[in-house]
Parts: sequence; structure tokens; C-alpha cells
Amino acid sequence: KKYTINYNINLPEENSNESVTVPNDMIVLANTEVKLRLPSNTDLNEHKFKGWSLTKDGDVIERCIATSDIALYAIWYKCINVTYELNLPNDFEGSIPTVPIDNNKYILGDKVTPLLLNNYDESNKEYNYKFCGWSLTETGEIIENAAIENEHVQSNSLCLYAVWKKYRYVTYNANFPTEEYPLNRTGEVPIDTNRYVEGDIVTILQNSENNPLGGEEDKDKFCGWTSDIEK
Repeated sequence: KKYTINYNINLPEENSNESVTVPNDMIVLANTEVKLRLPSNTDLNEHKFKGWSLTKDGDVIERCIATSDIALYAIWYKCINVTYELNLPNDFEGSIPTVPIDNNKYILGDKVTPLLLNNYDESNKEYNYKFCGWSLTETGEIIENAAIENEHVQSNSLCLYAVWKKYRYVTYNANFPTEEYPLNRTGEVPIDTNRYVEGDIVTILQNSENNPLGGEEDKDKFCGWTSDIEK
């Protein structure tokens, strides 16, 4: 026995005037698995083809087996725009970078990989903040990627916000013990030229080899560094 597979374009109302052609009807043998075909155009102005369903607003199916005549309806998902905000701190210093422009079309369930910030050079010393990535909110955590969810479909957009962390500097203080009588304090502290942001691990610099702290004329021995000075 043979059955007919019929495709219905099922266009969204706002795209009803667009030219999209459905595949021709298929005649298949009973109990045969049907390989679903694509319409002539899968990208409309505001919608994207997701797949075929057995009902006008049902779940998308990947395959079907002919046990009777089958009508398949095209399912179209609304396209979502992904935009970027610089989200600069009020005391930001340096030339202003520019946000990327994403021309891709996303639909519900798609994964978004954030784009790179434009005109930004991390090694530029004029910056007092470091660009660390993108977040879903102005003060949120950094994300590696984002997923298009129902809330983005309802608002018709997903906005990603730049995350900035202020540069910090590590300095060293000889912290010589106070004495009631003068001593010849010798040595120089190391100089760290690196810039750090919150969360970075700081590798403590060693005592100077050329002019170390605690020379022969010092009665106190240099033992190392602490971040909390104890007298």
C-alpha cells in the first residue's frame, strides 16, 4: 500500500507575502521511514525554519513512518537579535573600544558565542580597567556562551554587557623593624611592573640578588613577605 506525504508551508502571518516553495508531495510505501525535505527558503525576514511538525503549532519531528497519509506543517521560529553594550565604568580611562555587531539570526534554543570587543588592546597602558568578557546583566558573572530562551523571544533581543575589572598594582615595603638606636638598613625591595585584576594570582617576587634586604650590617634577617604587616 502507498501513502501521500504533503508539505504545508504554514507561514507566519507577518511573512505571508514572502516567496517560499514547499517540497513536492511524496508517494511512499506503507511503513516506510520518510526523509524530510527542506522548503526553498529557510530564512525569512523575521523568522527561521526550524523543521516539520504533524500539527500547525506542534513539536518538530526529525522523521516519520508512513502508516497513513501524512500532512507536515513547517514550524517557523522568531529570529532574535543579539546586541552588545560597552557598560563602561564612570572612571574609565583610555580610548573607547567599540562593541561588535552580530549579523547572525538566532532562534529559540540556539547557542550564542560572544564576539570579541573591537579596537581594544589589553597591553595598552592607558587603560585603568581590563575587559574580562561578557555578562547577561550589567553586574553579572562572565559567561562563555548564552542560550536563546523564551524571555529573549518575548523581548525580541538578547543583550550582552561588557565586564570590566579595575587594574591593581602590587608594591613591596621593606618594613624594617623600629629600633631605639640607628642601624644601617640595606637592600632594595623588588618592583613588580605587572597589572592585576580581582581574582588574579600574584607570584611573590624574590629578594633582590644584587642588593638584597638584610645585608651583613643588619642584625635582623629578611625572612619573606606578608600581606598583613605585623609589628
